Amino acid sequence: MVSAGLDNAPLNFQYMVMQLTQSPHIVTKAYHEILKCYNHDVTKAWNECHVELKCAYISAIVKETLRLFTVLPMALPRQTTKDIVYQNAVIPKETTIFMNCWAGNHDEKKFIKPMEFIPERFMDLNHGCDLDDGNHHEDFGYDGGKLDESVKHLAFGIGSRMCLGNTLAFKELYVLTCKFLLMFEPLDIETPGVDGQLNPLKLNKFPESIAIEPKEAVIKLKVKNLQLLAVLDGA
Repeated sequence: MVSAGLDNAPLNFQYMVMQLTQSPHIVTKAYHEILKCYNHDVTKAWNECHVELKCAYISAIVKETLRLFTVLPMALPRQTTKDIVYQNAVIPKETTIFMNCWAGNHDEKKFIKPMEFIPERFMDLNHGCDLDDGNHHEDFGYDGGKLDESVKHLAFGIGSRMCLGNTLAFKELYVLTCKFLLMFEPLDIETPGVDGQLNPLKLNKFPESIAIEPKEAVIKLKVKNLQLLAVLDGA
């Protein structure tokens, strides 16, 4: 299970950092939300962020990365255990089927502006995710709050057969994101042809592969906390 997820977390994190270079408002908001969870103590936040997922906005950033990037566009195959009737069509027993995770994660009927990086869609104060009322809500305003657990993504599949490593992968990305944002400020992508091009399909290094892997890119970072860096250097 661990070896199967070796690529998942790094590829998602690489794509997340690329997105954050284009979203300074998200970086600022995330940094302040992390500190708010740890009494504005940077060192405490660094040392304890792995203990529990306290910062809802960081969880929302991770979920939005998993949704938008969708490292495995088509889920692993499954087999029907009985005949299934769907929209007047019969899917026979023992039929091999694939779930299109990409289509589900980028469905305009479920997600407003599905190709945009908007972590707020996973927060409970945002009412613009579910479009069942037929209205396209444009307000993604957010000021604190908690996760809206009713908003789902399909990056790990769904149901009883979803990826067994989803909890581990999510926590790895959560901790990595917290520590990255505590230490660094992502400034820009300095690789020609990659900067500003963040559509996962167009950014895919191996289009013929079953998984999406971002092209290599040089990303400019700024050390945000020299005090924290000094503490770590002396550890």
